[in-house]
Amino acid sequence: MKKAYLSICIFSLLICFFTQASFAKSYKGEVIDVFGENITKIRIPGGHPFKVGDQVDLTYKAGILPMSMGIYEITMIQGDTFLCRSENMVQEPKKGMSIEIALYKRVSKPNKNSKEKTFTDELDVSGAGEHPDNIAYGSENVTYSGSTQESRKVIHAFVALCDNKYQGIVPVPPKLGNGNDPGNNLYWGAKYGVKTLFKRSPDWKLIKTFKQSGSFLERCVFKNRHKNVYFVADAYRGRLIRNAIADFLDAASGKSGQLIQFRTENESINLNISGSSNLIVYVGHNGLMDFKLNTRPVKENNNLREVIILACFSKRYFKDLIVLAGAKPLIWTTGLMAPESYTLETAFEGWVLKEGNESIRLRAARAYHKYQKCGLRSAKRLLVSGF
Repeated sequence: MKKAYLSICIFSLLICFFTQASFAKSYKGEVIDVFGENITKIRIPGGHPFKVGDQVDLTYKAGILPMSMGIYEITMIQGDTFLCRSENMVQEPKKGMSIEIALYKRVSKPNKNSKEKTFTDELDVSGAGEHPDNIAYGSENVTYSGSTQESRKVIHAFVALCDNKYQGIVPVPPKLGNGNDPGNNLYWGAKYGVKTLFKRSPDWKLIKTFKQSGSFLERCVFKNRHKNVYFVADAYRGRLIRNAIADFLDAASGKSGQLIQFRTENESINLNISGSSNLIVYVGHNGLMDFKLNTRPVKENNNLREVIILACFSKRYFKDLIVLAGAKPLIWTTGLMAPESYTLETAFEGWVLKEGNESIRLRAARAYHKYQKCGLRSAKRLLVSGF
């Protein structure tokens, strides 16, 4: 009798220990995706009573025993899907995991900003692995790029001007390969250069040009004609390609966030660029094929930053550095390529429309094939997404 009683006590203690024993009603759900170190996307089919700010207890089954994964705070909700941030993670969630969710603590006074964190078009809930709409996860609080569909997004591109003299490239005509002349350079002022192509694009308007005298010679700011998206592009001197790549990697790591301010005919514009941008781009020769950087990037925060790298073999040469930077590769390459801007413009179209990574990649591949006549299959092998 004593043995039976002892067994029951031990079993009860184990249950309390592993589940943190809550008598609240639990709801069956599934982990849809995991972002960064402690942000989890969960779906509960059939709905749920939870609110932004609620603390919930997540459990999973290990055999017959329910095991606690820890206490999470709900930071964003849309229908039966929500994001939650770990308060005291016990077990790391994994994509596809079946779980149960129970209310642990309801906030008595919700944060005033909580209403802005219910997501309309801010979060893509169509499926795991889709473009997560540039949600920025702060180190202290979960923050978002904006609270409405028309919240401002910023793209920042670092363009290393083509340079016959200082870069290990197959020489191009001297006019196109002068790294000190952005106006005629292959990657800037030529027909398919960044400035010329985006200036002629029906989707973008050039609203400001800055002449520079430092590492980069010119900065152009474009505004999307349909959405609240700005594109800032910097033309780096060809001989300073090392600076261009180093600055790109600093931005990809979340470092060197900059604020630029200027006036147009109609308004004053303030833009957070570099490490504060939503999408960070490098265009030009792959200098890492010629030299090694003196420093390596260090991830500065948990903000979500996506990158596009249009350079030869960029996945092979940049992969380890992008991992260290904590950025997400939207598009990079597996072979030799011409880093001309029709690929970039088409990728931006999908990004602005908040399409998934695969859709954006296919857009870019079709554009590259259209201009290079390389075959769509080859273009799709060349332009890839993710690690």
